Amino acid sequence: MNASHREIIKGLIQIVWADGTVDDRERVLLGQMLTELGLSDKDLAEVGKMMQEAPELPDLGAILKSPTEDKEDLMRVLLALSMSRGSLNPPELRYIQAVAHRLEIGEERLEALKAEVRKLPEQKGK
Repeated sequence: MNASHREIIKGLIQIVWADGTVDDRERVLLGQMLTELGLSDKDLAEVGKMMQEAPELPDLGAILKSPTEDKEDLMRVLLALSMSRGSLNPPELRYIQAVAHRLEIGEERLEALKAEVRKLPEQKGK
């Protein structure tokens, strides 16, 4: 796993820990996302250790150099994880807003990304 992937994964873990607990649905969603990244067994073991408690905040500096589309993709993933129960709770919302600010995603665009995520099949019916 390269340094950029590690920081993104820290961000994913941070959002599932934002409310102080990690439920089964969040674990399943995170597992699906990690599977899509094609991580090795060694990488998955490292993520398992990271999941034992909330990790330090990710260094978003490397991600800041990414194209806007990549930043927005990261926000979509964070939003999907945090909205897995249908809505954002206050700690998750604060974390999402802080990451969006750091990635230079304005409030209006963040609201549009939230609306996109709410339309995803996994989010419907909640």
